[in-house]
Amino acid sequence: MQKAVDGSTHFGLTLEACQAINVEPVDSSFYASMEAVNYPVLILNGANDGITPPALADVSAKKFTNMLSLTYDQGSHGILTDAQDWAPCLKSLVLSSINEPEDMLSLDTTCLNTQDFKYVADMN
Repeated sequence: MQKAVDGSTHFGLTLEACQAINVEPVDSSFYASMEAVNYPVLILNGANDGITPPALADVSAKKFTNMLSLTYDQGSHGILTDAQDWAPCLKSLVLSSINEPEDMLSLDTTCLNTQDFKYVADMN
């Protein structure tokens, strides 16, 4: 059952998956009661994340007044593990956000999705 729900999230079918297993939606008042967060928040997403898709960042970001939301085109679930030496821009942005949170909103993020990725379907 979990695989069906996880897969449905990737295709934007979460509501349908919840209805199929009789899970009631959370009332919108639940989110309205959350207090705004004023300290610096970095939201990272992988564009290829089928578990928690980037669209969920928009929902999360509503209560953060001082936040930077980034989506890494080559990233998947567990985006922090992608911040390795082979992804120097992502690594730099994460470290800068941690070490100098007061400057997070002024970070130059233009390097983030500049890799020239080519998908090769046939290796022959």
